[in-house]
Amino acid sequence: MIEQRTLTPECGPEQGFLDPAFQPVLPRILPQLALLTGLGDRSQEAARKAVAGLGQAGARTCIDGGSRLLLSLRAEASASRKVSVLTPLASPDGSQRALWEQRWMGPGCLPKPWRIEAFPPQGEAWKAAREAARASSRLERLQQLQARLGPLGSIRFVARSSSGTGCWIGWQLDRSSGPLEALRSCGLEDLWTPASRLFGLLLGRPPRPRSRPWSLALWLSPEEESLRLGTSLWGFQPEDAAKRVRLRRTVEEVGGDACFLEAAYKLLAAARPRQRRRACLGRAAELEIRNENITGLEIFLRPLAA
Repeated sequence: MIEQRTLTPECGPEQGFLDPAFQPVLPRILPQLALLTGLGDRSQEAARKAVAGLGQAGARTCIDGGSRLLLSLRAEASASRKVSVLTPLASPDGSQRALWEQRWMGPGCLPKPWRIEAFPPQGEAWKAAREAARASSRLERLQQLQARLGPLGSIRFVARSSSGTGCWIGWQLDRSSGPLEALRSCGLEDLWTPASRLFGLLLGRPPRPRSRPWSLALWLSPEEESLRLGTSLWGFQPEDAAKRVRLRRTVEEVGGDACFLEAAYKLLAAARPRQRRRACLGRAAELEIRNENITGLEIFLRPLAA
């Protein structure tokens, strides 16, 4: 049995930072999720570190829906087990950008967090993207991508790890653009066939080329380049047994640990207050593609949806 106690004195429920619905859940649910990843007796400490930033004021975005906490579950072809906790941070310069910190739990996960900057449509995203790409020695590549993707959408987030070189640059596609068009602009249109098949399995119906909303993100680093294609269409689907079955089958297709993801998803669904269980738990889903192969699926969850 895992000892159930307040995660940290600085950000525990008694400090008043959290919605009351979080109070009976966080000290219990996060160590259990860490345990599911295979951390064993390190689960409690991993859970403490994962919420190190919780309680700091931060802006709200359309994905988090006003929540102070987001979780993600990741399935990879290597069958590794990973859970991440995303918490909002205060913007140091008072700008409109939203800052998030992402910390991972699971065997082999780096202890240092990711820092994610999310921008409004007319924000300072291009400046932040240029700085991140320059630090990763990929400024020229970013300029090429912006020339192709800029007419189809806008840069909405920049994510960087504090433990190494490289960054994710993410574009939110406009209502008049679709994922196939975005992939085609980058010379990657052949990826739409396997990606649409897996999204169809996850959603229970084939996604239309101009269905929306969609996002496209590129990992820029000196060593390699990867792509992530995401949609929040999955978040609009009702929470029922059929949704979990589709999720399990999709994870199996990717080559991930379906038992882990299903157990974690059920754990989160059952932990929500009874009056909130009809609200959508899932918020968005992303497929990661590397060397023209789908290598991972990450689902983003708002465990205490209002």
